[in-house]
This record gives sequence, structure tokens and C-alpha cells, in this order.
Amino acid sequence: MNPLACTINTFRAALAPRFVQAPAQHSLLAGWVCKDGIPLFQSGSGLAALEPSINTLVTDEWPADQDEALLAALVACSGKLPRKIIAVPAEARRIAQMASRQCGLYARVSMRSGCYRLAQLKPLMRAGTLRAARIDEVPLLQDWDAAMALDAKLGPAEAHAMRELTRLGVERGRRRIWDDAGARCTLGFVPIGSAYRILLVYTPAEYRGRHYASAAVAALCDELLVAASVISLYADLDNPVSNRVYRGIGFVLEGELLNIELE
Repeated sequence: MNPLACTINTFRAALAPRFVQAPAQHSLLAGWVCKDGIPLFQSGSGLAALEPSINTLVTDEWPADQDEALLAALVACSGKLPRKIIAVPAEARRIAQMASRQCGLYARVSMRSGCYRLAQLKPLMRAGTLRAARIDEVPLLQDWDAAMALDAKLGPAEAHAMRELTRLGVERGRRRIWDDAGARCTLGFVPIGSAYRILLVYTPAEYRGRHYASAAVAALCDELLVAASVISLYADLDNPVSNRVYRGIGFVLEGELLNIELE
């Protein structure tokens, strides 16, 4: 067994206090720990997890002198280096540079993700209502999810994975639609322990500019606050519209994660 590999209980114990302190910044790792088949690694205070289906590595406080050992451990467990690395900016760049040297690929920043946490909800009144997505709307949502993946600068593997998960989200009651004489906007959420992360927020181009997304996010937050006080989401920091929308609803920026692709 690789000396960096750790059990899920050890990983959760190390991550728990960080999630309490900064839930938005750590919600991706916390969500992955709830999934099966995620290789987990620890070195000192450093944590790392690999999502094999999209070949993406997320690290947190990973020590620089263990970068090479981590990459070797990833190759040992999956047979290849990750194609995407997500971490705070300096850490993501550092690990990506070493990985690119080893595999001869170019490291490209694909997104600067702002980690937002709801501080105080500011409800919005707009035409329409929020409702649960229906099974017969899965094909529509799959198309919207694929379009959202392109808008969010995600790779083909992630776009395919999102389409595969659309039906599951609807079946589990975790997808919503803003309805104003028809479906106008979609979004979803995932539980992370006693918290929630909002994701898959998308409005087709023909319906933009009518504040459907802001109304849908505010309404979903109001719904989720019944069960949890911590709600987070990620936003592309280079998209001023979405960042303005989330701040207007009552979200505050908690941190930043850098997404780097190796291509």
C-alpha cells in the first residue's frame, strides 16, 4: 500500500475542522469523500483526492516536498497522471508544473473558481416559481447541462459525466426548474453532511437578462435553509454577471480555487 494513501475515516477527520472554518472552499473535497471509489491521500496536514471518472485531482495544503510522491501515487493507483488539478492558486500551479514536466503536456488555467458561502439571504421577487424537475424533462436538462459545461469551460469528460448524472439528480429530487409559462432556468444541489452546495445553475441564452437565475437561486436557498444553515456554490470569477448575482442574493466570497488543465 502506498504510504500516502489514507482511509476515508482518517481523511474525514482531517477535513472536518477545515470544512467548519471554510465550508465553501472545502465543499468539493467534502462532497467527494461521500462518493465511492475516490482514492484519498494524506501527508502531514496535506490532503488530496482523485476523481477517477474525470481524472481530476483536488488538493488542500499539500506539502511541496511531497508533490512528486503524490504524482507517483496517482500513477500507481490509476495508471496515469491527472488531467485536471484544482487547489488554491499557488498550490495548483506548483503541482501542475511538476505534472506537466513529467508528462510533457501544457498546463493551462481553465477557470478561477470563487468559493461563495451564503451569509444572509436576500429573497427576490420575480415572475415564475421554483419547482422540482420532472422525469420527462431529463432530455431537456441533459442538453442544458451539456451547454452549461461549455459555458463553465469544463472538459468533454466532465460534460459527459454531467449528462450521465442528470437523470439521477432528477430521480433523487435534487434538480429544480424556474417555471415562467415554461422551463426557463435550471439548477441543482448536493447534500454535504448537514450542508448543501448549489450547482448546475444554467439559463439558456434566449431567456437571459430576465433575472431567472437569481430568482431560482434565492428560492432554492430559502428552501434549503429549512434543513441546513450552510449553503455554498462555486462561480467563475471571470464572469462578472454571475458573481454580481450571487453577491446580490447574499453570498460572500470565501476563497478561490484554480482549475488547471493538462493538455
